[in-house]
Amino acid sequence: MKNTKPDSRIRRLAFIVLLILLGGHCAYLNAAPYHYTQILPGIDRYHTMITQTSKDRFGMIWMLSGGQLYRYDGVNVVPFSKLYGHPLPFYEVSDFSADPWGYLWIGTRNGLAIFDLKTWTFVKEGHYLNDLVGIRAASYFKSDNAFYLADWQGRLWHIDALSKQLLFQFDPHAVYERRPIGRMLVADREHVWFAFGDHLYEYDRQTNRKRSVEFPEGLFSRVEDLLPVKGGVLIRIYSQGYYIFDGTSFRYLDRSQFPTNDFTNWNHWSFERKDKIVVFHEDKYMEFSRDTAFRLLNESRHQIDEQILRKRLNGWQQEGDECLLSTDGGLFSIFPTKISFDFIKCGSARGMIKQNGTFYFGGYGYLDALPKDKDLRLYKSEPENNYYAFLTLSEDTACIALEGDFLCYLINGKVVPAPLHIPSHVNERFSGMAYCVVQQMADTLLVGTYNGIWKYARSSGKVYPLVCPKSGFFSRGMRVQSIAYSEAGITFTTDEGYFYWRNNQFRKVYPTDQAKLNIYAHTQFGDSIYLATKGRGLVVTDRSGQHAQIIGTHEGLASNTV
Repeated sequence: MKNTKPDSRIRRLAFIVLLILLGGHCAYLNAAPYHYTQILPGIDRYHTMITQTSKDRFGMIWMLSGGQLYRYDGVNVVPFSKLYGHPLPFYEVSDFSADPWGYLWIGTRNGLAIFDLKTWTFVKEGHYLNDLVGIRAASYFKSDNAFYLADWQGRLWHIDALSKQLLFQFDPHAVYERRPIGRMLVADREHVWFAFGDHLYEYDRQTNRKRSVEFPEGLFSRVEDLLPVKGGVLIRIYSQGYYIFDGTSFRYLDRSQFPTNDFTNWNHWSFERKDKIVVFHEDKYMEFSRDTAFRLLNESRHQIDEQILRKRLNGWQQEGDECLLSTDGGLFSIFPTKISFDFIKCGSARGMIKQNGTFYFGGYGYLDALPKDKDLRLYKSEPENNYYAFLTLSEDTACIALEGDFLCYLINGKVVPAPLHIPSHVNERFSGMAYCVVQQMADTLLVGTYNGIWKYARSSGKVYPLVCPKSGFFSRGMRVQSIAYSEAGITFTTDEGYFYWRNNQFRKVYPTDQAKLNIYAHTQFGDSIYLATKGRGLVVTDRSGQHAQIIGTHEGLASNTV
């Protein structure tokens, strides 16, 4: 009888393949969950050095560069002096921080200035923070829901949204030998820790008691960072590694994972996240327990470009899950994510689509192609055009709206002109300037053009204006920029507003008056419709258009054009 069992060599080969696959899968699972992106290459092309960064409660990023304060709103970098619109009470900024309550704490040659972002005014007499104006700040600590300040009068403050509390006093005349990139003031739910003048100050938030202990000889001058842990504080020494103070004594933490004595910021960086201490050391990524045991929990290799930490790290600020790195080479963000992504510099990108493993980006000129595991390139094998919007029809076929040539297909990476036939009985003026396309039925597309909405039959190439029995060619003369189709009807936006056509009823929804508003796009989420406008920002309205909320620059948008 013929043996039906697999040959032993085949079994061994299959087993090896399985091990390789499992190994690759485990390597993926154990990969460092942090990635990075460059937010800005600098203030402008001539000024790349950023000294400090902090994010305010409204999500705006503030930066210190060259003694001046700037705000980045996601689009523009604008000097604070220009934003404020009046003469500033200072000329040069030395340091700053943005607290969770909406205040900027600005250290200047004239002492501390405190700016209220909610009222857009500087704190004056009668304000609960006024007696801190003009003092010199020694250190700040900010978390998502707390803010602490140490001043050069020897006071450490807890700043709340409506009040402040003096926690303790310290000797401000002690020699302050070091101002590292890391933190000398940190806090958690149990303790506040402050390293100053060769002493480590501890404040117990439960008992409101303070005590101080002297650092071992020579240690304070090499402190690089403090990290609060359960039962004590972790101290990073740039030439040795980590010490722990457990409430009674300082203890050196000798760890085999650190084979070097170089723990400077350009090859070593660490921070606390939930119940772990995250460490980047050379090319290693490690997670340790956030307690006095400092046990290794996970080890792998990180995916942070080594050049980032070698661009001279000037400062870092933890903002939620994100860390903002201020460097001589611009501003970077490091954040936890399960997928890797980066900015794709493809120029104008009107739309994009993925076909057979390759991303295609459309705009003016050639398509840009980004194949899997390869670099972005101009797709010169296909003609230049104004590729405006993409619609997936099948796995290997997409339809593209063209600003000028109406429609084309992208079939397995090849651009194919769509057949076009205008019947002789069509009296409306046809425009080949197409801006959007959606599928109405298997063979019918709705195309938004410079002159209204047109129906396109894929099988014949015939094109007709979309006509209502009651209202006729209701979108005549409108530049149609977005269309949404459902069984209930059609909604669309134009250079005149937001409209719907349902059950042979045509109506303008927004604006409700006779005003014309250029609306680029729309989407619906729940009962709300979101309109991207030119001039009014983001408009959120209901189906009737009667109740509209406008979100513009006053509410934090970078521009009123969305």
